[in-house]
Amino acid sequence: IRIRSVAASTHLSLALSWSGSVYTWGRFAPRQSGAGGEPAPRLTPELVVGALQGVRVRGVAAGHAHALAWSEEGSLYSWGRGWNEHTAGGTTGGMLGHGDMCDAPEPKQVEALAPERTGTRVIHAAAGELHSLAVTAGGELFSFGDHVFGQCGLGPGVTGPALGQRYLLPTRVRALAQERVLTAGAGDRHSLCVTEGGAVHCWGTAWSGSTLGLVANSNVIVPEPRRLKALAGVNVASVSAGSWAQSFAISTDGQVYSWGLNNYAALGHGDDDQRCLPTLVEGLKGARVRHLAASLSHAIAVGSDGAWCWGRGAHGMVGIEGSPGDACVGLPREAFGGGGMEQARPRKYPQQLHLF
Repeated sequence: IRIRSVAASTHLSLALSWSGSVYTWGRFAPRQSGAGGEPAPRLTPELVVGALQGVRVRGVAAGHAHALAWSEEGSLYSWGRGWNEHTAGGTTGGMLGHGDMCDAPEPKQVEALAPERTGTRVIHAAAGELHSLAVTAGGELFSFGDHVFGQCGLGPGVTGPALGQRYLLPTRVRALAQERVLTAGAGDRHSLCVTEGGAVHCWGTAWSGSTLGLVANSNVIVPEPRRLKALAGVNVASVSAGSWAQSFAISTDGQVYSWGLNNYAALGHGDDDQRCLPTLVEGLKGARVRHLAASLSHAIAVGSDGAWCWGRGAHGMVGIEGSPGDACVGLPREAFGGGGMEQARPRKYPQQLHLF
């Protein structure tokens, strides 16, 4: 099986083959993997069937406890947990986009975004902890799920109060109606996207004023997308949101910028100081980075000539032999021993990575 891309989160891992099949494994809530069967951890990859049987999948995304997949034809599917306990109290959900907060034990098409209904196709999706984002071929951005921290980008409320609200069906982000959205990223409590021309827009909660790269006030909520002026001179190709409060942007020439909280030196600048504004990751200059995945406390970047990891070294997370226990790898370090990466890339290394 040749793997095209992978996605990982707290409870599940996904792998997409070049033939368009999806495989999953890990520790799940009852029947959450989409592979059916008893609610037990899956220790080895298992083919996801159900509604995906016979469907050629184009991409996958993994949230805290739910998964998304979009097909070559532009249909979006979701499965996993449809609700969760909220840190602010009570329960919330809707991140599956089916109009309720029920779990979906197997993949189910998000009917509200069906091509035959909308006249367009889903070309990209992102999964956060309690919300999801979908980008269409027409450049529209839809969000659904929890909006208590402004992470859906739906502002002061489409049908009700701005915060503490949940959206059970995909809802268009009207603040970007005049923009053509190309791609997006979703973290725990913030989101970001790239629009045509390489501009970055951010929204959600700015932890200590740093996550969104917009403001310097502590824990302010920005419930609608705002253009990130600090990257106005940079043509951005893609973005990635760390699962807690980090953000990354990759320029069209392969440069990486990071900002947000910096626990465990997860931003790649060699220290643990937070960055309120996007800052060039000097250690990746010349790496020509194409893909980047960020998690709670570590990150990995894939360039034209190798892979680089940094952040928390516990449990071998940075993938570097001899990394000192729970100590941090503050600057990007090449993984796979240099030449080993060159040998593995043609067949064994995925072209896309997604961590949550």
